[in-house]
Amino acid sequence: MTARSKEDLWHLESGIDVSHSGNQASIAFNVARVSWPKIVSTVIENLNVALSSVEQDTQIRAEGDAIFDELQQLRSEIDRSSTIPPLLGDGGNDIEGYNMELETLRPVSWHNSPWMYTECYLFRRLQTCFARRKSEFWQEYDIWAEQKLANTKMSGKVIFELVEWFLALRSRFIDPKNGTSPLLADHRIAIEDLLQISLWGNTADLLSLLAISPEELQSRQGFQARKHLKNNLVVDDTDQVVNLLEQVRAETHRDREIHIVVDNAGFELISDLVLVAYLLCGNFTDKIVLHGKKFPWYVSDATQNDFDTVLSSLSSPGAVFTDHGRLGESSSLPTFYSLIRSYLCSNPPRLTFTADPFWTTAHPFARLPTFAHNLYKSLQDADLVIFKGDLNYRKLIAGGRWPADTPFEVAIGPLKDMNLRILTLRTCKGDTCVGLRKGQVEEIDPAGKGEWTRNGQFGVISFFDGKPKEA
Repeated sequence: MTARSKEDLWHLESGIDVSHSGNQASIAFNVARVSWPKIVSTVIENLNVALSSVEQDTQIRAEGDAIFDELQQLRSEIDRSSTIPPLLGDGGNDIEGYNMELETLRPVSWHNSPWMYTECYLFRRLQTCFARRKSEFWQEYDIWAEQKLANTKMSGKVIFELVEWFLALRSRFIDPKNGTSPLLADHRIAIEDLLQISLWGNTADLLSLLAISPEELQSRQGFQARKHLKNNLVVDDTDQVVNLLEQVRAETHRDREIHIVVDNAGFELISDLVLVAYLLCGNFTDKIVLHGKKFPWYVSDATQNDFDTVLSSLSSPGAVFTDHGRLGESSSLPTFYSLIRSYLCSNPPRLTFTADPFWTTAHPFARLPTFAHNLYKSLQDADLVIFKGDLNYRKLIAGGRWPADTPFEVAIGPLKDMNLRILTLRTCKGDTCVGLRKGQVEEIDPAGKGEWTRNGQFGVISFFDGKPKEA
């Protein structure tokens, strides 16, 4: 099977017709692979640190050594661009799906295969190395936990800044104690800021920044950074989103629900919680569901443990942010924690965190009805589904390298007919980006280098309303 026919098959299996003459897309095959050996090498380094604290002559030590050998083999496969082998079973129901996809695509090698599938396969394979062990120590081990915690610690200053800003905003606009009702214009300005905060919180994920100084991290966060990056929005559907939220806010006669498919732990997750708190405080919805990952994924993606760690850092900042002076003594973070906690503990809960296995498959999201029917139904029932980050964006458009001026509703293929309201907040870290106007790419990138799609300095706020219009 030729590479071209593999691309066609991948798209057709995802419900996207690449033969459509006006908006033809090809699958991203040979891109962004330079980071894969580094990812595996970092896992090996972290494993060695873990093994240094494990006693010799124990089952845990023996299993750790076996994991080390498998990781070395994986890195060798990538370096030599070997044929990609089937995943070994670890009890997960998704393994069969990965292997069936691989059988459909084969023969493919590490350097000649669909980027989206292969990168998901890589992180799923890393998980099998740990999940197949008998000891709970390795089954539940998060090889990225220390880096995620370090990221949170380094972001302490901007976390404090963000939370103080939100609490002031809440007191001014939506605190019921002051007896005032905010003007719609005030809400529009606040929501625009909050969408920007949630979007640009994604600029410093650990997959692209496996080694970063506190100074470099903070230069990509905070209000000054967002003020600069605001000019780098290449698609901005904020007005449509605000209009929808105002409409939903008025519909208090029914249960309203928003879902957010979150991306990274640490600062980005806290920026998402600020958005959550505003939407709940401002009565834009009755409930918000956060969707995370069931196991460590793409280095810094948020799991239940990461969510719990973020809550702990808010409730007891002195135990986490030890190098930030007054931050550890501030009451702002515990106050914000109490607010989030009240939503989690209300009856019924107004905020929940869940992790469906579908989010760690390689499936494009157009396959939701087939491979995650219950999840799909819950998303259909939502007033809005917000997808965060680069991988979720690529899964919305099935990993296709569409022309940049392809309309978003065309690139999402069958999703446009699935009764979903889709909002994607994404900083560009991959070759594909859609929804731009004709000629816009040449304005952004007159030299044609293409770096703007990969360097995390440009972003999109893309919205599509797939709900039937009421008569």
